[in-house]
Amino acid sequence: MRDRAEFIGTPTELSAQIDPAGSEGITPKKVSRLILQSVAALSKIGISAVVRRSNGKRLIELRRAESDDAQGTQAVDPIDPADVSGGENAPCFGV
Repeated sequence: MRDRAEFIGTPTELSAQIDPAGSEGITPKKVSRLILQSVAALSKIGISAVVRRSNGKRLIELRRAESDDAQGTQAVDPIDPADVSGGENAPCFGV
């Protein structure tokens, strides 16, 4: 997912991308199970994961969340904390 924004495909397609030679033992069933177990962990690193059925096939959807930085930022005026708090000589309203 480092060079892609999304993957939508079958577990077979995803397992072939992860382990093309089959030397790691990553099967389509294992891929589906691991993704279903790791939805919360993937979410924490900015990847949304959905496993669903479409036309009788199981599909895996992985999408990388877009960063707020990539959407462009607007200028923000800085706030002086002394102006907000009333400065050093702010009146005390406590009893």
